[in-house]
Amino acid sequence: MDEYHVCGILLMTRPELAPRLALELQGLDGVELHAQEGGRLVVTIEGASYAQCADRLNHLASLPGVAASSLVYHQVDNDTGAGPAAASGSGRANNNASPSQETAP
Repeated sequence: MDEYHVCGILLMTRPELAPRLALELQGLDGVELHAQEGGRLVVTIEGASYAQCADRLNHLASLPGVAASSLVYHQVDNDTGAGPAAASGSGRANNNASPSQETAP
């Protein structure tokens, strides 16, 4: 079965380091920066497996200047016919939702 994973990550850094970190994120495959305010960066990681996403999360957590990283959302799409577009989410929780997703508005 094919899977597609989307993870929402919050990275924390000192505000003066955030612009450099934002530039570094641009070159990482499967990683996208969505918002930046002060020392907080909201990032998504997309990949074919949870292990692949976890490896990327570990890499982000080890970047110079990152003080903390938190997984705040995880969605799994198991629909082999729909592909990555189905993972964009409808706002509905699914059976594969992480606990943080189940409590999201």
